[in-house]
Formats: sequence, structure tokens, C-alpha cells
Amino acid sequence: MNAFAEITLAVAKAVSETSTFVYILAWIGLVVGLVVFFVVIFLLQGVLTPLRKILGDVQEAKTAPMLEHGVRGTEELGRTQQLASSVPDLAVAYMNKLGLAVDTSPPRRR
Repeated sequence: MNAFAEITLAVAKAVSETSTFVYILAWIGLVVGLVVFFVVIFLLQGVLTPLRKILGDVQEAKTAPMLEHGVRGTEELGRTQQLASSVPDLAVAYMNKLGLAVDTSPPRRR
């Protein structure tokens, strides 16, 4: 007799000697395990759904048309900086025109 036949006979003998109570417990365990499995899948979907939405938003942001052409108005930054740097001089000129004394020296450090 070969080893496979011996194993088969041993399993058959063990199954025939197992009581009905053990079979009932095994089925209950399988049903409970299946329910737990589906609960875990349901909870995992509740987590993955928002993550998929976030992933879609990130991928959309990577391919935004604005990034291809750049932010509008950046070509005018030089002119804006020029206008902003001229404001203190214009303010001093205006104060002098009003006859007010203006101290343009840098503030002293303490």
C-alpha cells in the first residue's frame, strides 16, 4: 500500500470518528469567519473610496492646464516691482511738498 492510500484511510477514519458537535462548531466558525471577512471588506471600501478621490484630485492637479502655460500675470511682476519700489520716493516727495520733515535714514538698531 502506498503512502497516499495510507493517508487517505487515516483521514477517512478520523472523519468517521468525529462527532456531530464538532461539525456544527466548524460550520459556525466558517459562517462567523465569512461574516467577519465581509465586514472587513466593507470597512476597507469605506477607507479606500476617499483615498481614490484624493488620488484623482492629485493626478488632476499634476496635469492642470495652468501648469503648462504658467500662472497668469507673472510677466507683469517686473513692472509691479518697479512701481512698488518707487512708492517710498514718491511718499517722501509728497511729504516734502506738504512742508513736513521726513527722516529717510535707516532706523537705528538697539
